[in-house]
Amino acid sequence: MIPKKIQIKNFLSYGSEPQTIDFLNYNLICLSGKNGHGKSALLDAITWAVWGQARKTTGTSKADEGLVHLGQKHMLVIFDFEINGQNYRIRREFIKTQSNPFSALDFGIVKEDESFTTLTDKTIKATQAKLEKTIGISYESFINSAFLRQGQANEFSKKSAKERKEILATILQLERFEDLKKIAVEKGKALQLNVIQKQSLQDRITNEISELESALQEITNSLEKLSSVEQQEKDYLQIIIDDETKKDQLQEEHKKYEFIQLQINQYSQQRNEIESQIVQCKKTYDFIASQQIDIKNIKAIENQQKQLREAISLHQEKLNKRLELKDQYLNLQEEKQKVETELSQEKLEFIQKHEVSNKVLIDQIQQTQQLLQLHEKKHAELTTEIAHEQIKIHAHEKTITEQHGIIEKLTTHEKAFEEHKNKFQALKAQGIVVDQQISDLHIKNKFSLEHQDPSCPVCEQNLSASRKKFLEQKFIKEQIDAKELLETIKLQAIQLQKQLVEEHAQLAIYKKENEDLTKLILQTDAMKSQITKNIAQLNSQQEQIVHTRKLIENLQQKLVADQIVQKKAETICLNPDKERLYETLIKKIDVLKQTAQKLAYDKEAHEKDYKLLQETDLQLASYQKLQDQLAEQEQRLNQIQALQEQSTKITSLIDLCSKDFQALHKIPEQLTQHIQIMLAHKQSLQALTNEKAALLQKKTIADLQTTKLLSLQKEHGDLDTQIKLLHAEVIDFAEIVKALGKDGLQALLIEEALPEIEQEANILLAQLTDNQTQIYIESLRDLKKGGSKETLDIKISDAIGLRPYEMFSGGEAFRIDFALRIAISKLLARRAGTSLQTLIIDEGFGSQDDEGLQLIMDSILKIQSNFAMVIIVSHLPSMKEQFPVQFIVEKKASGSVVTIIEQG
Repeated sequence: MIPKKIQIKNFLSYGSEPQTIDFLNYNLICLSGKNGHGKSALLDAITWAVWGQARKTTGTSKADEGLVHLGQKHMLVIFDFEINGQNYRIRREFIKTQSNPFSALDFGIVKEDESFTTLTDKTIKATQAKLEKTIGISYESFINSAFLRQGQANEFSKKSAKERKEILATILQLERFEDLKKIAVEKGKALQLNVIQKQSLQDRITNEISELESALQEITNSLEKLSSVEQQEKDYLQIIIDDETKKDQLQEEHKKYEFIQLQINQYSQQRNEIESQIVQCKKTYDFIASQQIDIKNIKAIENQQKQLREAISLHQEKLNKRLELKDQYLNLQEEKQKVETELSQEKLEFIQKHEVSNKVLIDQIQQTQQLLQLHEKKHAELTTEIAHEQIKIHAHEKTITEQHGIIEKLTTHEKAFEEHKNKFQALKAQGIVVDQQISDLHIKNKFSLEHQDPSCPVCEQNLSASRKKFLEQKFIKEQIDAKELLETIKLQAIQLQKQLVEEHAQLAIYKKENEDLTKLILQTDAMKSQITKNIAQLNSQQEQIVHTRKLIENLQQKLVADQIVQKKAETICLNPDKERLYETLIKKIDVLKQTAQKLAYDKEAHEKDYKLLQETDLQLASYQKLQDQLAEQEQRLNQIQALQEQSTKITSLIDLCSKDFQALHKIPEQLTQHIQIMLAHKQSLQALTNEKAALLQKKTIADLQTTKLLSLQKEHGDLDTQIKLLHAEVIDFAEIVKALGKDGLQALLIEEALPEIEQEANILLAQLTDNQTQIYIESLRDLKKGGSKETLDIKISDAIGLRPYEMFSGGEAFRIDFALRIAISKLLARRAGTSLQTLIIDEGFGSQDDEGLQLIMDSILKIQSNFAMVIIVSHLPSMKEQFPVQFIVEKKASGSVVTIIEQG
């Protein structure tokens, strides 16, 4: 991955004005500027754009929100880069909202004409997966290889052996083997499943062949009955044809029988209806003949009718007058009701108005009382909380006083640890000097003894035999003394190293206790600040309580005054004119009542006369109807005679039909018996037909099963061959899975890469430490119980011997980490198919002296050719001046600004 261009907006120290930084024409860059101005933030923008992670927020909740520029809500980074000759662009943005924050990620290819072909997927997660697949390295592997983060140069060194192997596996792109292994596993499973399925199918075919053979034998035995059944079927078909002919004859005679029966029933019904009409006519004739008309009684009823009508007319006149008075009464009553309602409504509205006012005042009083209760409750809670906080503060202050000696212990122990560490470094330096002295003495002695004309190594004068012997003894003695001194130094260094390890562990305990004490002091200060705030709130609550009580008193006084006015409204007159109108209407109504009482209208007499009139009307109508019936008597006699003659004719017809019916009365029984016989014959035929069909079906089944049996036998043989071939493939894929696993090709590739990393790191360390330090990477560890275990341990040796990483000084540790990480980065850059071609080093040079800085700078210049781009972050003048290009980062009021300076 080679950076081309990055555009930043509202990211960490970079402000709302979008800023574009162009890397296109540079391959060795120094990012410089003051601390906190935004150098590391620029690199964070690259990692956030690519992986959605940045150094300052990784692993924290709501990480993206912590990256947004202070006071802003919208953050945007657009990053252009090149991989294997293809240009890509990432656009990642984040927007803070009140509810759910908005995130977006776009990824695609940038063509030469600046057109953009999107590769963005449906979700951010899917797009991120596609992006990381294109880049070919994860964030974790990136920060452990090609990116030396600020303060994290030892990121790879401090990892566990397992984590180092995982990082190397990613760098070597061994995940391809895992993908292939998964494919091989799935293929093997599919083949194994196919074997199981084919074996199951083969077993089923074996069972089916056995079943078919036994079934065919049973069918063959049953087919011998087929010809006998077919002959019986022909015989029964002829019998059924004869039965149908006879059935048709019986049905024709049965139709005649039913027709005659229908005629008899119809004639009988007509005769019954005629005889019923004769009886009814005779009854009516006899009843009318028995009735007599009394003429005198009719005259008396007519006179009574006339008198009743005159009396009813008089009653009606009185009733009309009474109804007229009633209408007037109702009108007055309605008007009175209206005035009464208006008076009541006015009084009710007046009272309701005051009731509403009273209710509002009562509600206000209740709400104010509730508010008073809340203030009092808050006042009590604050009082309790202040008391509890004071108790806690007292306890914290007591603990702080008791643990105050921890700081002094920590200071004393740190001072002692530094003294011992400096002493250890001095021993180490002394050991190097002594070791060099031994080497020089050995060379001098060898030089003086090996030449044909020995000379003094110092003054170069020829040596005599005695002088030669003297120098030999002298050099040997000095060598022995130096070696004894070196052994003493090594022994002291080992003892001091052990002491440093113990002191380092104790120092960690004191630091932890000091951190806890510092946290306790901060908590105590925060609690004191909170008590001050609570006391201010307590005073405010007391003022609110006094004000609320005064407000309740004022509302209660107003309520009492309003209730007094409401009681007076029930007795006073609100509208005098309407009151006078109301009294006048009452007097008029009384006058109408008196007038109505003087009328002599008798309702009961009126109703009685009306009822008698109705009865006389009915009597007169009954007499008139009787006269009409008497006039129709002769006509009734003629009708009776005609009906009797018609009845005689129908009786003669019934007698004739009965003779024909008697001759056919056995036909229904004969037809029923014949149908039953036919049904029995048909059932027998159906049984034969079913039996024949079953036998024919068995024959068809036998033919099909024979064909199927031959096919199954062939399929069984084919499956046997296929299963053998599949078994062989399953074994092959099992071997492939084993080879592609972590203990197979992956382990071999890592094992192959380790010497390369070790060699590159030691070449750099030789330059940086004057051949005093070497790294050894072990991939196997011997176990106490025998055998070995795969690992990835890093061991470091110098003039004193093998030492733990923690025992090296800060400058030494940085040089070791620097060499190791550069070696990994060079490996990453050289590996075929890799997409990373950039090395980034963020600070870390402050622990080096001038000589160390120059050695590191020389190493950077030497390895520059292995990378398409090298970016160094440093604010050290001695470093900055040696770079041809500086990206100077300055923090201004609107945000960080990057200025590019080319130094030639």
